[in-house]
Amino acid sequence: MSAFPIDRAQNIRTVEDELAALTRDRPHELLLPVDLDESSVGGEAALIQLVITWARMHDDSYLFTHVQEPKEVVLRGKPDASNADRQLERMSERGFGFVALMMAKDIVSRSGLRSLRQLAHLKCKTRVERMIDGLDRAVHGNRILLACVDQSSKAALPQFYYSDGLPRNRPEFERLAKAIIDESDSWGKERNATPELIDGLGAIIHELIRNTHDWARTDELDVPYRRSVRGLLVSRHRMPLAVMKRHVEGSAPLETYVSHEHLIDDDGLARFLEMSIFDSGPGLARRWLVVQDLRDLGIHEEYAACLQCLRKHRTSSRKPQAGLGLYDVLRTLSPLQAFVRLRTGRLALFRDFVAEPLKSNELASGGELFDWHSGSVSVSERPPVEGTLYTILLPLHRNS
Repeated sequence: MSAFPIDRAQNIRTVEDELAALTRDRPHELLLPVDLDESSVGGEAALIQLVITWARMHDDSYLFTHVQEPKEVVLRGKPDASNADRQLERMSERGFGFVALMMAKDIVSRSGLRSLRQLAHLKCKTRVERMIDGLDRAVHGNRILLACVDQSSKAALPQFYYSDGLPRNRPEFERLAKAIIDESDSWGKERNATPELIDGLGAIIHELIRNTHDWARTDELDVPYRRSVRGLLVSRHRMPLAVMKRHVEGSAPLETYVSHEHLIDDDGLARFLEMSIFDSGPGLARRWLVVQDLRDLGIHEEYAACLQCLRKHRTSSRKPQAGLGLYDVLRTLSPLQAFVRLRTGRLALFRDFVAEPLKSNELASGGELFDWHSGSVSVSERPPVEGTLYTILLPLHRNS
């Protein structure tokens, strides 16, 4: 059987189509591009979750690359043995490539005849060391990637953890948020983040990264995973509305959100910070209900379990002293007029906080998320995914 191919052009809709095919075919082998075409909103983060889902399907997951055998690549008339080195370095720079190289059992050349695992892991190790060196070293293009590889000795990134391995407190995550904003400001040479946005961003990163620490490093029975990657991917969008709409094409909730008039500045540009937090854990419903197979649940049971995670003071039955923290995330996103997409299990949910700010009763107890396709609490079953993925859009405005 040939490797399941992933195209260079990815957005949320195309990834959902690929997830459906992945679920149907259950391939052991995946062929990834070295890079992606211009990144659509949420596309790379969705691809990261697809890679995690594929890697969890089988113990023997083989990642095929476009690396050719040295004799097939000629540079200046001589075989080019550095082909693998260059391609794997480029893959490790991108979030989807880094996660794939860390989650696959083996990484092989295009022919499948040569294992590249040792070289691939060396490239990823170098990438992690740069993350440890500082936020500015975690940047590639207009993206910031901070990833915790839990099976490694350097899983506790200093941006998220103290030296003793415990997660940092909220004020320090607020300082991280400010550093992320400052770094992304330099990409567009403009400063347009309010103190409220910085504080809110810090609170969100704190809650969701802490959530991955507490719940995503082990399966639903608290057995540690052999391979586990979780992290934060940040990018910044600054473009005309017509271009922005192309970047969200096929995703009706996002098309509506980016079209809200007061989110567009008077120069006609849409400015957003995109932040995704991902993990390779069991997902919200399986963790909450301690269920190994989602097929044992109806889709409405799964949805109800996810909503319980968004309620105030709700906790998992296995660790009653530690809550999921998602109530605070929604409460923070609402006044920021943000957008959130949640993909977990068989559910694709969202909330547009411009069109649907939290109501008073939701502020008191917890909010709802709506089905990606119906736009309501009437949920539809989507191809199952591993892990939990939050993709958040936060509006930025040009300084007056």
